[in-house]
Amino acid sequence: MPQLEKIGALWINQDKNGNDYMMGTIGGKKVIIFSNKYKKESKHPDWLVFPQQPREELPPKKDEEEEIPF
Repeated sequence: MPQLEKIGALWINQDKNGNDYMMGTIGGKKVIIFSNKYKKESKHPDWLVFPQQPREELPPKKDEEEEIPF
């Protein structure tokens, strides 16, 4: 049997409602994978893969002096 090449790794997590999802990397890209809640036919996928978006950073706070309108 040929040796398989690993292309990624996934971890199972649960959201606040107890639904399972996976996060990890595939091909060097961060991904998040959700079960397909809209699956109605066998030809529809069981899981949907999305690129993981970085969390938005909060804008830096302005100095109080800059907020004074004079």
